[in-house]
This record gives sequence, C-alpha cells and structure tokens, in this order.
Amino acid sequence: MKVLFVNPPRYDGLSVIREDRYEIVNRYLVNPPYSLTQIASVLREEGEEVQVIDANSENFSYFEAKERIRKSRPDIVAFRFTPTTIKADMETAKIAKSLYPNVVTIGMCWTLKRFAGKIIRDNDNLDIYLRGEYGTYEIIFLELIEAMNQGLPLDAVKGISFRGRDVISTDPCTAGYFYEPPIPAYDLLPPRQILH
Repeated sequence: MKVLFVNPPRYDGLSVIREDRYEIVNRYLVNPPYSLTQIASVLREEGEEVQVIDANSENFSYFEAKERIRKSRPDIVAFRFTPTTIKADMETAKIAKSLYPNVVTIGMCWTLKRFAGKIIRDNDNLDIYLRGEYGTYEIIFLELIEAMNQGLPLDAVKGISFRGRDVISTDPCTAGYFYEPPIPAYDLLPPRQILH
C-alpha cells in the first residue's frame, strides 16, 4: 500500500502547526509535522511504502501540492487538519480525489473527533476520520492498513469513523504502544528552511 502523508499548505500565508489538541498559526515558525512523520516511520517499519509532502514548510500553494500528489500516485492520502483551518485543509482530500478517484483519504484532528460523523458528512472527499491521539494514531493506522490490505471490513478497526451507507464510527482505540516507537521519518522531509 502506497501511503502519502500531506502536511497541507499554509493558512492565509501563515505557517500552521497542526498537531494534537490545538493549532498554532505563526508567521515565523515552521515545525515539522511530528505525528505524520511518526506514523510514516511505523508504517515503513512494517514494509509499507510511505512518502511525506510538507507543503507548509516548503510554502507550496495548493497547485504545487497537487503536482506533488500527482507524481506520488498514492493509494492513501492522509493529512491533519484543525478547527481553524479545516475548510482549507479539506482541499487536500478534494485534490487527491480529483486526481485519483479511488484514493482513500484519511483526516486526523484530535480536537474535533467528537464531530467525526458530521465532518465526514459535510466533506464528500474525506473517506476516513482517524480519531486518535499520540500513542494510538500509529496503532489505529496499522490496523487500518492491515484491514485494507486483506480486504476486511473496516468496522473491526477501532478508533475510526468512515463513510459506508451512512457514516460508521467504531469504538475508541484504547491500546497504547507496547514498545519504543521508531524515530519519526524526518528523512522524508525537505531540509528545514529559514523564513524571512
């Protein structure tokens, strides 16, 4: 399975940190997408093909991000979003579906997970909402990929909401890591750039 993690472009020209329980919009700070690189590292250890596009860091427009997604030819496009940036961030799913209609789009946002069903209903291009947090994102993603690879029903995967006949939400994932997670896949990111 070819998984592409996308840190969406900047919001109104400002760098955005889209991590966990809050977002920070900052004119001068560009942090790596920690959770995306952590999940990518875990999946890579399990033999999955992973790539990361950090459009925020590279200051890509959505047009430039689209060209990178096109070149990647992914099976899955996963991205984070925040309450402030959700409308803009969902453009990532829209772009992925416009290029590859059968691609599976996965969004993650801890803050809005109580509203996962509504968010999927309101965003036609989002297939799966991964409702986790640090320590469970990796487990949920691994189980999701395993189910998809084996053609199993997704309703057995804990911690997701997904589009079926209606939106289906599974029980929360309560499992945590049972071993030391690998170092985040920072090697998949571009060199850090100094902003002016």
